[in-house]
Amino acid sequence: MYNKTVLENVVDWLIETKGTVVNVASPLLYEIIASVVFLLMITRGRKTWMDCMHLFSFVEGIFYLAIPENSFGVWVTGVMTESHASLIRYMALVVITWALTYFLLRNSTDSTVQSSFMLSFLAMLVCNLMAMGYLMTHNQTKAKVKIEEKGLFLLFYMSLLGTVGTLFHTLFMRDWGGYGEIASHANLHTRLHFVLLLLSAVLSYALPSWCLKMAFPQVKSFDTVHVLVERGIGAIAFGMAFLVLRVPNFLRQNDKEAVLAAQWLMMVVTACYGVYQYITGWNIYTTGLIVVGVIFDLIVFANITGALDRDVSVFKRVVLPKFRAIPGDLKQFFKMKTM
Repeated sequence: MYNKTVLENVVDWLIETKGTVVNVASPLLYEIIASVVFLLMITRGRKTWMDCMHLFSFVEGIFYLAIPENSFGVWVTGVMTESHASLIRYMALVVITWALTYFLLRNSTDSTVQSSFMLSFLAMLVCNLMAMGYLMTHNQTKAKVKIEEKGLFLLFYMSLLGTVGTLFHTLFMRDWGGYGEIASHANLHTRLHFVLLLLSAVLSYALPSWCLKMAFPQVKSFDTVHVLVERGIGAIAFGMAFLVLRVPNFLRQNDKEAVLAAQWLMMVVTACYGVYQYITGWNIYTTGLIVVGVIFDLIVFANITGALDRDVSVFKRVVLPKFRAIPGDLKQFFKMKTM
């Protein structure tokens, strides 16, 4: 009796499963790829895990910002509207801000910074996982724009792998740091910024429909895609809020300034995008809604400027050197991964 080789058995299996596993659009193929990447990365150390997670997040955020309909559309059936695109761009901004914050803090030797970031990132991933889990049991099957069940399960599965991997590396941290806060004018503004971020996160996560109605008054009804993206924004805001809460306990001033500078940049870009929407949709938004939005943005902007102690030179001292070091960091990153 002829015994097939392992290679022949693999070829036969690929032929039999053609159209299901060996299909670029198949969720099962992506699940297998995600599982393989997870198993490879989980054993490479905390820094490698976080580098890969945030490099992917940064690239993902750029695509969501530049081409929201095409990039996020791979998960969605139906034609997305302008409200979907605007909401996805807002999410892209907070995703990019979070990734930028990580890369600014990546080489910090303060264990308090590292443990605080890991715990904040874990809180964000858990909130995002809960939002996807809720949608899996409350998906609108008859909606014109929706995420199909297979695609939703794939998103949930990849989020679960990311959460489990981050939890694993968080629990195995040896030095959690911990330094007492020194009372200051800047730290007071930092605490207030935490409150504002936490308030925004709670509203986006707990009352997504209300927040969406404030942002898009012209839309009569919102689908599960709107709700999932809004809750995703809320989940990232939770992570940002808890990271800001820990900023006064950081040992080094440049680490504090790195987090707040990234938040400051996000506020500027978000406010500019909001003004653009007000101008292009002048007939849609009420005067009261525009006034409230502008006042809130001014309060947040003034407060985070106070948290930076009104020192805008932080961008020249802290942010620009990090950007100049990116080519060298990338070269070292890929060199280490191929060794």
